[in-house]
Amino acid sequence: MCAKCKNLEERIESARHIADRVPDQSMIDTYQRLISALEAEKVTLHPPQCDGG
Repeated sequence: MCAKCKNLEERIESARHIADRVPDQSMIDTYQRLISALEAEKVTLHPPQCDGG
């Protein structure tokens, strides 16, 4: 895992940790959007490889 992906993964885990403990649904939704954006950024850095099948 490259350094940028490692940093993104740490941020994703942190956001998940917080989202699991926040009682407010609007905050949970906000953290879920953040997590989705960070995961998309990871995919942009390293697109999934096609196995040709």
